[in-house]
Amino acid sequence: MSGAFRRGGRALAVPAVLGVLAGLTGLTGCGIPTTGVVEAGEAGSGIHPATTLYFVRTDDGSLATVRRRENVPMGAEGALSMLFKGLDPMEGRLLGLTTLLYPAPGSVRLDRTEDTLTVDLGPDAGHIPPAAVDQIVCTATTAETLLSPGATPFTVEVTAAGRPQHGALPGPAACPTVASATPVATYPKAQNP
Repeated sequence: MSGAFRRGGRALAVPAVLGVLAGLTGLTGCGIPTTGVVEAGEAGSGIHPATTLYFVRTDDGSLATVRRRENVPMGAEGALSMLFKGLDPMEGRLLGLTTLLYPAPGSVRLDRTEDTLTVDLGPDAGHIPPAAVDQIVCTATTAETLLSPGATPFTVEVTAAGRPQHGALPGPAACPTVASATPVATYPKAQNP
């Protein structure tokens, strides 16, 4: 045997070596030139946080959620600021939603302690419909829970000129979720202003 494996009298070494060399040449000669670092914009950052706002369905008066994408998670105060701005008119028509919150600009006062947020709608608010109270409580509680999961329970109190206002839901745990298909509370049919 002169340096080649023989099988039935034929040399196998040369064809095997040629096959391996051809395979390596194919791998190294793919035609893609080497480059340095190529700037291609901002790196992917995963899922953007969303703020959940609560509005009222015009057809049956139940609460419904609208999610707004934000660059950073918002706490209760930021979410309420978005809620009080309301729906875009086109968004309201397309989704069949409205809001029952119409505070005078600058009249809403937020007072926060460690575990309670008091939302006062101002001296001219009068009686607040239960659905409007639930809009505030659900929006603030959901935003705070997403910002600080596992934190101490967060309480939202709604007042009008210092007078407590009450919603129809038994508590924040009853707020509908984004995936909820059935209403958890039914209010009188919402009227667009």
